[in-house]
Amino acid sequence: MFAWLRLASLIAALILSGCSVPLTDPEIRASEEGKLLLTVFDALQTNDLDSVRSHMSEQAKKEPGFEKAIEYMAEIIPDREKSQSEFLGWWVNVDSTNGRTSGATAQFEFSDKWILVTATYTGKPSTLSASSYQVQYAQKLPDGASPFTSGGNSAFRYISLTSAAAATIVSLASFMICIMSKGLRRKWLWAIFTILGVSGVYFSPSTGDYLLNFWDFGGFDGSWYLPADSSALHIVAPVGALIFLWRRHRQAARVEKPLDIGPLRHD
Repeated sequence: MFAWLRLASLIAALILSGCSVPLTDPEIRASEEGKLLLTVFDALQTNDLDSVRSHMSEQAKKEPGFEKAIEYMAEIIPDREKSQSEFLGWWVNVDSTNGRTSGATAQFEFSDKWILVTATYTGKPSTLSASSYQVQYAQKLPDGASPFTSGGNSAFRYISLTSAAAATIVSLASFMICIMSKGLRRKWLWAIFTILGVSGVYFSPSTGDYLLNFWDFGGFDGSWYLPADSSALHIVAPVGALIFLWRRHRQAARVEKPLDIGPLRHD
């Protein structure tokens, strides 16, 4: 069992290293998502709303209150020089329904406040358009630290990453055990269940929003490891793998238990 876990850990590490996803601030800043986030931010800061509209998707521009939303964002972003900016997260997802969607989160420091920007996009890197652009602000804490990355929420990222790593390792180990098991009925159905049967819960303390996903596929696109909101809690559990391992353990216990046929009688 431990040999399988070590092998699963190695495969998980190789998968993550081969994803080529931006992890650090410079990497996210150099991505197309990072560049477009900064472009829209600069346009809002200079009140260039025509430029903002040109970078938004057609669907976003059709949303009720779109014009009021971009006007409000332009108002709350100070028109003076920012002290610093930092990217906090990046994610991408590809599916047959919505195509390629992605997003990035960054925070900006000014003399009296912090600005948090979360942007989501549709399209390939060469044809990105923003499907949503959210701006939040908060006054500076007494020590000048950002309220978006300070306090107890800073531990949420490590908890989320730990659960994601554990779910990946357990799912991969269970998948390997399943396909190597002999005489297992519906083997490939169980194998698929060990990989896809992952549930997740998302909670953002800053907004109070929560979401329960019975099927959470974030492990395939990296969003388990690169959440759009780094201050939110995202816990995933390999339910399918755990059910398979529990069922396999029970079957093994029944096989190993000696059969009690009672005392022998001689007539």
